[in-house]
Amino acid sequence: MKPAHGGARSVAGKAAPGGRHDKTVPHVRGARGRATPESKPQSVLTEELRRQRNMVSRMSDTDREITLVLDILRELTRDPGFVALMNTRGFTTLPRLLHERLTGRPR
Repeated sequence: MKPAHGGARSVAGKAAPGGRHDKTVPHVRGARGRATPESKPQSVLTEELRRQRNMVSRMSDTDREITLVLDILRELTRDPGFVALMNTRGFTTLPRLLHERLTGRPR
């Protein structure tokens, strides 16, 4: 007699080795292409790994962009013409955090 769930059974009524419910054999997908309970944690971890790699990549891109902007601002603040232009437009001081980033030391 065939079991109702369609899996192989041993004579003792327990799951046959290598069968659908054998926990010693990893299954990514079941016989009908459905996710098995064992595949759920794996997919969650894979998605989290992808998310974190994406975040690290974005942070790295942002860091490069900040470095580029700071380098440009350092160069501009060394130019007397630019400083004079900024002063005539009313920009006589820099925000504290920007000054610290540009000079590398607190004000």
